Amino acid sequence: MRNALIKTDVVVVGAGVAGCATAIALRRHGLAVTLVEKTIGPSNRFCGEFVSGEALRFVAELGALEAVEQLGANHISRLGLYPMRGAPYALPLANEGFGLSRRSLDRGLLTEARSLGAEVVEGVQAEAVEGGPEPGFRILTKANEGAAGPVFEARAVVGAQGKRSPLDRVLGRKFVGRPSKFVGVKCHYRGVDRGRAVELYLFPGGYCGVAGVEDGLTNLCMLATRQALEAAGGRPEALIEAVRRANPHFAAWFGEAEPVPGSLLAISQIPFVAKEQVVCGIFMAGDSAGLPAPFLGLGVAAGICSAMACADHVAGWLGGGDFASARERYETWWRGHFRQTQRLGYAVSQLLCRPMLGELSLRLLNRFPWIGEAFYRRSRVGPRTGLLDRRAGVRIGGREL
Repeated sequence: MRNALIKTDVVVVGAGVAGCATAIALRRHGLAVTLVEKTIGPSNRFCGEFVSGEALRFVAELGALEAVEQLGANHISRLGLYPMRGAPYALPLANEGFGLSRRSLDRGLLTEARSLGAEVVEGVQAEAVEGGPEPGFRILTKANEGAAGPVFEARAVVGAQGKRSPLDRVLGRKFVGRPSKFVGVKCHYRGVDRGRAVELYLFPGGYCGVAGVEDGLTNLCMLATRQALEAAGGRPEALIEAVRRANPHFAAWFGEAEPVPGSLLAISQIPFVAKEQVVCGIFMAGDSAGLPAPFLGLGVAAGICSAMACADHVAGWLGGGDFASARERYETWWRGHFRQTQRLGYAVSQLLCRPMLGELSLRLLNRFPWIGEAFYRRSRVGPRTGLLDRRAGVRIGGREL
């Protein structure tokens, strides 16, 4: 027998960045929202933990900037690209960003969602979604220990379950059956200070991003091919050691770094493929709608921006519009805002994972710096066009957004 029946306007599956941002935006539209999260408390998530200037602007639009700024983030104002051989490439960032762990960022946004009246149910996982836009949805859950969880009834459902989830398989999403060659490794370190820069280090079969976050920690996050992991011995620690051997710029400081116990995370089958933005009547936000390659904070920015737009369109539908029109407008909006960003990010990832091409590209950038500046501008997540009023006059690091 299942537990309590909970009725609400919108159920949001997943309380990461995209899920929390969706809940905040929906509450500002006046809708009752319930966040369903399989973990209890903020968890360690695969992320470069660089919150770009664009992402901060979206946080400001949500009205959550003050909550995020109080988390002690490290201000970041420049990019460094380090080949295995040759001179590095440096690029001042037009919009200053933050280095902030996902535990802290997720916690800050979840606190904001709760303060606005969103209900949060942790420790349960959505295992099935019944119904649809017309009769309404019924979400069946199970607790982490395997027992039956609450049943939710909602007028709408937003999926923010992340890159790949058992719920995606239940919904019959096509990308789940497509294998991916990419794996990811993440770890926090103490004892080194990377300053106000986000740095990318090339190695055979991948690249490694490094950024200082709060409390003096440094986050290391790498994207690599499965072959690179296997060549290193198949263990995440061995892959990090392979980077140290391959890239002298990385080795120059990494020897002083001390890993934080329990912070090592490895994931596989990272799906850089096309996804549907609406599935079985469920609106998708963040990585569930489409995953940009990890490059210069695009993931956090895209997650928050798409979550806000998703909330706008869901609110328009529940406020008197029709589902079909809301679906079409959201899918059109997503393609217009993120299709190019996805393609550019994936192309750069493919390039950086091939050492010779990556190093040739850095030589070109050092000779013609304007190319890097132009690409950086083209790769940014553009402004959202939606129903919420844009909050103007917000200042970050002494500058107005």
